[in-house]
Amino acid sequence: MDATRSSKASNCRKIAVIGPESSGKTTLCQQLATHYRALWVPEYARAYAINKQGALTAADVEPIARGHWAQVVAMEKKASHYLFVDTDAAMTVFYAETLYGSCPASVKDLADQCEYDLYLLLCPDLPWQPDPVRSSPDTRDQVIEFYEHRLVGQSVVLISGVGQARFDAACKAIDEAKISVCHP
Repeated sequence: MDATRSSKASNCRKIAVIGPESSGKTTLCQQLATHYRALWVPEYARAYAINKQGALTAADVEPIARGHWAQVVAMEKKASHYLFVDTDAAMTVFYAETLYGSCPASVKDLADQCEYDLYLLLCPDLPWQPDPVRSSPDTRDQVIEFYEHRLVGQSVVLISGVGQARFDAACKAIDEAKISVCHP
């Protein structure tokens, strides 16, 4: 079986919430999951970095990408209509290349094969919030450019604004997207 596919035929629609560090991905995923009574997948790299209790290295790139996708597949099996995913494998590619100068081919392949029905690309218009896991405040605009090039031809909506306006923009994008959902 292809590692990028769920083992069950799923009516679930996967929505990737992507963007630079400190752009509100986790908060928005939580809000959307609550609003749509759906499940969400947290960013695996964050938990991995906290558990490692030391600086990440190039050797961590593949375990992060594989671990994140394993979480997505596991949650997709439980989801009934929408699954909101905080970050995607392409972000792992971006940071591997930015921080370490290269990315393993296996991670690039995974990023190319992982499919989402809709991408919500969050603008970096929220203030940078430092924390022990974040490391790249200067790459926020580069992340947007990376995704704008990478996702040509995909269903992508750029989300901006703060607070309720940001949430409302995301809901509008989901509600207007041409993705059919079978409700439970």
